[in-house]
Amino acid sequence: MKYHSTNIIGDAGEHLVASRVINYFGFPCRLNNIDIGIDAEIEIIDDSNHSTGQFIKCQIKTTTVEKYSIYIDKIHVEYWNKLKIPVIIFLVHIKTEKIYWHIIDKLEKYGEKNKQFKIEFDKSNSLKKSNKNKFIQISNYQFEKKIEDIIFQSLEKVKEDNQMIKSDNYDLTTFEQFVYHSNKINYDLNRIEKITRKENSLNDFKIKFATELKEINEYLEWVEENKEHILLDNGSDYYDYLEAENYDWE
Repeated sequence: MKYHSTNIIGDAGEHLVASRVINYFGFPCRLNNIDIGIDAEIEIIDDSNHSTGQFIKCQIKTTTVEKYSIYIDKIHVEYWNKLKIPVIIFLVHIKTEKIYWHIIDKLEKYGEKNKQFKIEFDKSNSLKKSNKNKFIQISNYQFEKKIEDIIFQSLEKVKEDNQMIKSDNYDLTTFEQFVYHSNKINYDLNRIEKITRKENSLNDFKIKFATELKEINEYLEWVEENKEHILLDNGSDYYDYLEAENYDWE
């Protein structure tokens, strides 16, 4: 049996990544015997050498030339985006033994060519000891993106409604839309609270998005205050109607 050069290069890259992750970070890195788009799994360990229960899935690409972008089949990226665990691609420069990572992000607009996505690697995301804390944050990457997505979707509704509010160009039907939006936003903010309770390291999101949350909360307060005006102007029956609306956002 012949051990082909492509296998040698690929295997060398995978074992180099595993060795570096274990040696530099003290994290288990398990290479997969059966590969369906995931070459390895990394388990995050805390400062007391206990598992955090957080994992990162990895695809490892090895090259003999110095380059900082590769093309990946679109179908693979779509598969990775379905996973509930963060996925990264390692790019190994086997001659220099330098290793870089890229986090797969379903919100990122990858350049596409012949049903392949172009993946660009940032040189600052290199696999070295000094990047341990940066690497640990990958395990929360999908949660951070979900929080960001929820906040900016909510903010989009707020800005749209605020334009009508400032122009005083709304009626009872439009106000019902405001109530619907405010209920949806409150529901989504509760989703964020659940995420941050589960992942304690994400609790600083209120600082990161302070400006956006201020605008959102001012809108929510306005809607609540004007529900009281609705009671005075249109009677309790209409107010009860607004309060009784049930929505299924699951």
